[in-house]
Amino acid sequence: MSSAQTLKPMTSTMWLRYMVEAINSSGQDGLDLAQKVGIDLDMLHVPEGALADQLCYDLLNAAALESGNRDFGLAAANTFKPTAIGALGYSMMTAENLDAALSRCTNYIGSLTSATSARLIAAEDGKCFEIHFQHARLPEVRQVHEFCSLFTLNFLRWITGQELHPLRIAFTHRSPNRPAIYRRLFRCPIFFDAECVSMQFSKAQLAIPLLTANDSLASIHDRFAEQRMQQFGVSPYTQQARRLIAKLLPDGEPSRNDIATRLNLTDRTFQRRLEEEGTQFSDILDDVRQNMAHIYLANENISLHESACLLGFSGQSSFTRAINRWFNCTPRELRLQINKRGGDRAPKKTAPKRRL
Repeated sequence: MSSAQTLKPMTSTMWLRYMVEAINSSGQDGLDLAQKVGIDLDMLHVPEGALADQLCYDLLNAAALESGNRDFGLAAANTFKPTAIGALGYSMMTAENLDAALSRCTNYIGSLTSATSARLIAAEDGKCFEIHFQHARLPEVRQVHEFCSLFTLNFLRWITGQELHPLRIAFTHRSPNRPAIYRRLFRCPIFFDAECVSMQFSKAQLAIPLLTANDSLASIHDRFAEQRMQQFGVSPYTQQARRLIAKLLPDGEPSRNDIATRLNLTDRTFQRRLEEEGTQFSDILDDVRQNMAHIYLANENISLHESACLLGFSGQSSFTRAINRWFNCTPRELRLQINKRGGDRAPKKTAPKRRL
């Protein structure tokens, strides 16, 4: 599948959906705020969708303003949910130790957003994990940067099973002059007005083995992360096709003509546009289903029968054949492999005001 430059930096709808859930947990109406800042609420139902990255900043800033909580980003990140970062999280979880997990993050952060990059560089007594946000020097970045940093640290604490305290953490924004909350949450020296957001870990911390390490699953999760990265850079008709297929699958398998009609194109013109972008409809449909199958089977609250229906299969047998073709195992076996550890240890959320 060929790639083209996207017009705007994009972020996974799964990540934005988690932000909405975090806002709900604070007692605000996350969906109402999302709609006010211009988020397409229908897209929040599309597991592999993507929306403009700027919406993350707009959403958290709106939540901070409405709540009157200047530390909203930090508070929201404490509603930690490991599955919120999708393919990136699964890839990091299968690593051998913390060092390898951070290295995987630098490789696959593009599966979550095209607006952020990361690198791991040598530092005194360890390594420095740098997060480079595209909007790092724009006004009002604080909520997103703090939200992402604390979420990352909570995720690392979760996969190591230890209360990690970095050697230091740095932010690009100015100090809000409220050191107590930073000391309580990060438990390490905090620096401001830095060139980039970063966390420094010692050699001993980097060597900590992960509770979730799994060599046999590593290649599967890495492949999904690689595919997800490609989706942020695909050509426009391919991207629109993926979005519409994911949205229509619960009602049955959409045809190429179904998608063409929704794009106000003839079936023949749509086919030609996809060929110009180096792909064909059947490959897109298969790829979307494969990615979404992984997402649904990771969620044990969705039955195997429901997973088959959500993916637009006519029956359980066709779903089973597809899973065997993609993963060389049955749906039940794949679910057991993905959830071998036995689920999240995330805190329970309060009931949202409206169903997502």
